[in-house]
Parts: sequence; structure tokens; C-alpha cells
Amino acid sequence: MSVELALSGRRGLSTVWSRTLRDQRRALMWWAVGLLATVLVTVAFWPTIQANAEQFTQFLENLPASLRDLFGVNDFVTPAGYLQARLFSFLGPILMLVLAIGAGARAIAGEEESGTLDLLLTTPIRRRDVVVQKFVAMLIAVATIVAVTWVSLVALGPRFDLTVPADGLAAACLNLFLLALAFGTIALAIGSATGSKGLATGASSGVALLTYLLKSFAPSVDWLEPFRVLSPFYYYIDHDPLRQGVNAGDVVVLAAVTVVALVVALVTFERRDLAA
Repeated sequence: MSVELALSGRRGLSTVWSRTLRDQRRALMWWAVGLLATVLVTVAFWPTIQANAEQFTQFLENLPASLRDLFGVNDFVTPAGYLQARLFSFLGPILMLVLAIGAGARAIAGEEESGTLDLLLTTPIRRRDVVVQKFVAMLIAVATIVAVTWVSLVALGPRFDLTVPADGLAAACLNLFLLALAFGTIALAIGSATGSKGLATGASSGVALLTYLLKSFAPSVDWLEPFRVLSPFYYYIDHDPLRQGVNAGDVVVLAAVTVVALVVALVTFERRDLAA
């Protein structure tokens, strides 16, 4: 990809993000198919839940509170509770974080390890512009797959009698996008600072896991409870966007994490000696 950008001269800046997306188009297509299939399986199982609501309720009541908090299954027999438990509490974030963290780690560190970044930087494109353009490509990719998830739920949910308020569904998808973008940008920042794709992937994934566990166990562990606000997952799901709609404070915090991580990426990549 960078070879073609280098040959494009001054046009390189305007093609960094578009060429990055073009190179990822097949992968993104399969991501979209996978999310569509995930939504289809999720909504198709809802009539079974409805038909056996009493049994599922009894089963959940017998689970320890810590397990219910860990997997987000405190309510499984209402449309909003079911979607939150099956899609937005666990599976959805995992899939979107894999996509975003992978994109963020590849953006700079992946190009550097493959040896194409040096060639790209021989063009008149400034380092900070490369970081911004790579961030834009990641943002568009994540937004596209979240949009596929939203459209799939809107189109398929009513066919299986699974409906939630439109504003709640939009709020949940917005939070999912912001959460994934935040961790993807953290991976971008680590990759920009170190040049290591493996470290960017591993460290950002580790932060995601630790903060998820913090958010999940805090309600059941007294000494952890005050620290739950340090987890991005708290702002992602704890204010119940599927039922309550958009929470402005949550949006601001998740967006702020992205902005801070992007600034770190810009500063560290600008100052780092790539020849070291």
C-alpha cells in the first residue's frame, strides 16, 4: 500500500485513508457478513426465550450475582435485557474490540514492521498527517461495521418480535462505536510510540480485559466499587443506553479517551527516531 502512496507524490496525503480502506475492503466485507450473521442468530433465538421466560428467569435467579454482573445477564426476558445480555454486554464488544485494536495496531506499527512506512515518509506527507489519516481509516471501518449491526437489528428484530426503542438502540450502537474507537486509538498510540505491532495489540487488549473485569466485579467487591469509574466499560453500558438512550456524560468520557490517545500517538510518533 505504501509503495503506491509514495509514487503518488503530493496526492499521497489524500489517499492514505482511502487506500488503507481499499486494502481492507475484503476483510471488512467479511466482518459485515459475520456481524449480520451474529445479529440474525441472536434475534432468531428470541422467540424461544419468550416461550420459556419463566424457566430462564428462575435459572438467572439461581446464578451468583458476580456471574450475572460478569456476563451482563441480570435481565434476559425483555427485549432490551436480552439484547444487552446476548449482544451488547459481551459478544458485541469483543468483536468490535478485535476489529478496532487490530486496525489500530496495524496502522503505524504494522507498516513499520513490514518496511513500508519508511517509503511512505519519503514523500512530502508529514508524520502527523499519516497518523491522522490512519486514524480516519480506522474510524470509518469501525463506524461501518457498527452501522451494519444497527441496520441488521432494525431490519431483522421486528421479524422475530424483538423490538426496542429506536433511540435506545441508536444509543447502544453509538456507545459500542465509541468504546471500540477508544481502544483502537489506544492501540494506535502504543504502536506509534513503540513501533511494535505485537506490543500494541497485547497491551491494548490487556487494558481492555482488565478494565472489563474491573467494571464487572466492582458491584460485588466493596473495595473495587469506587474504582469502577476508571473503566471505559462503565461509561459504555452501566447507564443502560438501550432503555435510557444517550447519556451525554458517557459520550464525552469515551470520546475524551480517544482524543487523549490520538494526541499521544501524534506526539510520540513525531518525536520517535524510526531508525533506532
